Amino acid sequence: LASHPGSTPDMLSRIAKAVPTGLHIRDLPLAFKAGIALFERADTPDEILIALLNDPRSTTEFRKVAARQTSHPEIIERLRVDRSERVRRAAFKRIAPE
Repeated sequence: LASHPGSTPDMLSRIAKAVPTGLHIRDLPLAFKAGIALFERADTPDEILIALLNDPRSTTEFRKVAARQTSHPEIIERLRVDRSERVRRAAFKRIAPE
């Protein structure tokens, strides 16, 4: 559903709210994949993505992959000042679209 082109902003928001809970469950990679799929979509509202990044359960690995996969300029800029050097490096390798 996170990558389905017909998913509505409301659906994307509900998916985003469920993702952080599953990020620490090693046997449940679907939460990680669903979260990253949200960052890959051009139509996911930035506020949804920022809420995911700000969640205390958001792991360094998740934020690093999000930095590599997103094309959202605001999100790339946000990740360039992340608390983790690994995440900042991944974000700086991205060129924010103009």
